[in-house]
Amino acid sequence: MLLIAGLALIGLVGEVWRRATVPFVQVNRGSDVFVQGVGAMLPSDTEIRWTNQLDFWTVSRTNRLGFLDREPPSPERTAGSCHITVIGDSFVEAMEVPIAGKFHIRLEDMAAADLPDLNITTSAFGRGGTGQINQLAFYDEYVSVFAPKLVVLVFVPNDFVNNFPLWAAFALWASGFDPDHLPYVSAARTEDGGFRLRPPDPDYRRFVLSRFSGTPATPATPQWKMFVKQALRGSYLFEWLQTKRRLFLRHQNK
Repeated sequence: MLLIAGLALIGLVGEVWRRATVPFVQVNRGSDVFVQGVGAMLPSDTEIRWTNQLDFWTVSRTNRLGFLDREPPSPERTAGSCHITVIGDSFVEAMEVPIAGKFHIRLEDMAAADLPDLNITTSAFGRGGTGQINQLAFYDEYVSVFAPKLVVLVFVPNDFVNNFPLWAAFALWASGFDPDHLPYVSAARTEDGGFRLRPPDPDYRRFVLSRFSGTPATPATPQWKMFVKQALRGSYLFEWLQTKRRLFLRHQNK
């Protein structure tokens, strides 16, 4: 009995400590909305909460175009400036970083201090899980109207996967989407051996590959586990311990 009481006290102290030192535990990445010709995007004007439960807790808001950046400047504003647009994937979207701290905004701030005559303005169009082919629609639908003087296309190693429909279909971000029905612009081979751009499929969720569709059914979770998970839902201490456990298992599997 004393052991149970002691463990309960430790848990209570740990919960109070976590709640006093971190702002939130429940993340919110927003529910994807389909934009015709562009694909699955974040909803506009929506609060996004993101954390790894360790060293960052960010609360940001998408702009009217559904990107995690400031509201884009008007074409009139960019016409009178040296406008730089950055396009990329999660490295540009950067949910982990407050909007004011993102690299394109820091560049603008440094340029204003050191090179004011250039009148540099910036904007960013980043979406996690996309590659350069997918991002062509970002330029066509959103960026071209600003007539930027410079477009910085950020390429990172995982973009090799995102640029190939078959590879992208099996990537974690795609959750097993059919390579012929992807939620972004993709490249398809033509009969003559060339390539053509294929628009995003608004019904992409209907074509999840059978391996990922939930069949065969996974064993039912025991009732006691479901009860414990429900009871601990929202616990700051539990989420922190779960994160530590995942990191430990990842380290053990290396």
